[in-house]
Amino acid sequence: MIPCLSDLYNAWPDIDAECIAGDGAYNNDETVRMCEVNYGLHPCFRDNRTRESAAVGREHCRDNTIASIDKWGRLICATHKKPLRFESFDVPNRNGLRPGQATDGRRFRIRATCTHSAPRKPHCGRLSLKAEADWSRLTYFPLYNQGNPKRRAYRQAMIDRLSGVEQLFQRLKGGNKLGTVGTDRSRIRELEKHEALISLAFLSMTALTVADQRQERGDGHKLPTVEELCERPTVAA
Repeated sequence: MIPCLSDLYNAWPDIDAECIAGDGAYNNDETVRMCEVNYGLHPCFRDNRTRESAAVGREHCRDNTIASIDKWGRLICATHKKPLRFESFDVPNRNGLRPGQATDGRRFRIRATCTHSAPRKPHCGRLSLKAEADWSRLTYFPLYNQGNPKRRAYRQAMIDRLSGVEQLFQRLKGGNKLGTVGTDRSRIRELEKHEALISLAFLSMTALTVADQRQERGDGHKLPTVEELCERPTVAA
């Protein structure tokens, strides 16, 4: 991902992207931290790992108000032992930094609100925890609905969009085979030739889709069948 982001920002310096979506293989502390700290991108990676609650160390929460993090990334109040509602995610300013340059990772912080109460234990108000306690769970777009369902919905929309893009490229590779015969894949060193093959493949897919829709609506000529195509004479070049 590092060379990919480096090439992207070299080619498109003012892309002004806010988030990046990816497969669950990228959902680890190192990659999430790199996206946030070095590029200011909020990851929306699939969360495929089965995890349990994790205790919070004093180096991440000096006042010991947060006891642990549950499997969804919710902060657990040390006083009431209950999950808290997501409130915000602090992100330091990147003014003056180029893409790839790191900001201070210690300044990324997730904030939550405690509204629980018990005898002689009033609600705790706003609590916070450094994101470096668990980068892959303490995210700008949370893995849970409590507190900010809009951000959670945005994460889900990005994951759904990612699935659609993956299906499109799978169709490109499997259906068009990039100009080769059988199940093998082309191996071309020149980027321009790769881009030409991809453009032609997508163009053919678009043309077939348009033709199919026109036929369904009764607008245009009927598509020939496989038998009709096979009966047509072949002209040798």
